Amino acid sequence: MSFAINFLRFMSIPFLMIYLSNRLTISVASIGFIIGIPSAIQLLIGLFAANVIDRISFKWGTIFSLLFPMLGILGYIIFTNFYMLILSATISGIGWSIYNPIIMTALSNTTKTEYIDSVMNINYWATNLGGVLGPIVGVFIGAGNTPTPFIIFSVILLLISIVAYIIVPHDLKPKIDSKKTSPFHDFLTIVKDRRAVLLFLAFFLYFLYRGSI
Repeated sequence: MSFAINFLRFMSIPFLMIYLSNRLTISVASIGFIIGIPSAIQLLIGLFAANVIDRISFKWGTIFSLLFPMLGILGYIIFTNFYMLILSATISGIGWSIYNPIIMTALSNTTKTEYIDSVMNINYWATNLGGVLGPIVGVFIGAGNTPTPFIIFSVILLLISIVAYIIVPHDLKPKIDSKKTSPFHDFLTIVKDRRAVLLFLAFFLYFLYRGSI
């Protein structure tokens, strides 16, 4: 799933700027604003997404994390109105905010402690492999000049969500029950950790630079 989702994202989303530029009359700055909204939504929701997931069905959390991006991507294809595109980007961002902690929770809660590092490494390897192959395939099926990559992405997200409905359990119990804390408490704990703050700053600067090019 990690490979498939990341492969599809890199097959389509890197070409979204080109696609929207070709079919809309709005400015490049406006298109850049639309593209940046999902990341902004993830920035806001990411602080408490995991706590929300803990309080809802794991099955439906997984399904929503797939259907919301699907709806957002379809919105990019269907709508030409600026505000409807903002709504599509917002819905997509909400979905990805749920998806990321869902994947991490599934991996950590279903893996024996001694295998956690190996499983996480394999997951990131599969994710990066999708990021390598996705843009290459995206070039061959339109490179932003056709909605085909986005349609494929949406259809497969729908199919994966159907599979998730069939096989994903309602609850995914952790191996060891942990004490529940509030998102605000978690945030304060993390920002007091100097190493964590430096790591987050490094990630921020990296993605800021990558987004600027």
